[in-house]
Amino acid sequence: MSVLADAGIEFSEEKPEDGVQHLSVLRSRDMDGKRIYLDVSVHYRLSKDKVASIYRDMLTFYEDIYISELRDSLSKACNLFAIANAWENYTQVVDIMQSACETSLSVYHGTCWGLQLWGIRLESKYESALIRTQVRKQAQRTEQNRKLHTVVRAQTEVMLAEYRKNKTIIEAQGEADRYLIEQEAMATAEKNWIDAQANALEVVRNTVQLKNVEMNDEQLIRYQKIVMLSNKSATNFIMKGTSDLDVGKAREIKQMAQGSLSGSDALQIGWEGMESSS
Repeated sequence: MSVLADAGIEFSEEKPEDGVQHLSVLRSRDMDGKRIYLDVSVHYRLSKDKVASIYRDMLTFYEDIYISELRDSLSKACNLFAIANAWENYTQVVDIMQSACETSLSVYHGTCWGLQLWGIRLESKYESALIRTQVRKQAQRTEQNRKLHTVVRAQTEVMLAEYRKNKTIIEAQGEADRYLIEQEAMATAEKNWIDAQANALEVVRNTVQLKNVEMNDEQLIRYQKIVMLSNKSATNFIMKGTSDLDVGKAREIKQMAQGSLSGSDALQIGWEGMESSS
């Protein structure tokens, strides 16, 4: 569709820009009967393919007819909403007036492509009452939001307290578990050490034999003492026994304890030493 012209009509006490038809403010009543004064700007468009129909029906006075139709349709559209909605639901109010504009101009081959509602005034008594109502509603909403904030904060504090309690319980349980694990590990290690010593003694009892005779308990204890002394870097012996234990025998026992005498000689000397002391 080719456009012939875009034009505007303004219902307002203020002077519009050049090229816009200036008319008095739009007067009407809302659905509650309150007298209202609206500043409204309407933008319409003419298309070339409608020129013949416009001239046939309205000659060159089409804009005067548009103004008359718009004033009537917009005034009636104001009866469909309460003026308070202009503050509470502005988009809905503008949509109602835009729809009325499109309907009224389409009958006369025009297209309403824009409408702005930019000024609203009431009679002083209604305007003061409306302002008080809006202020009161705003105060109510503020108080409701404050109460909601208090409730949410209280719920948050309860949740935080629960989290702190759970954290303390978890940490205490973790500390108890750690202690039990450590004690169990120490007990297990000690048991394993005792078992290892018992197994080592059993191996010694079964291995260190002379003429297929095992050591008795007292000999086994003395054997352990000698092994223990062999791990010392400097070991001194005080030999106590019968006169049959000569100096050479004592030297050999010391050499065995210090690891310088090994094999069958050490086994023979050790056995004789333990027999002689028993």
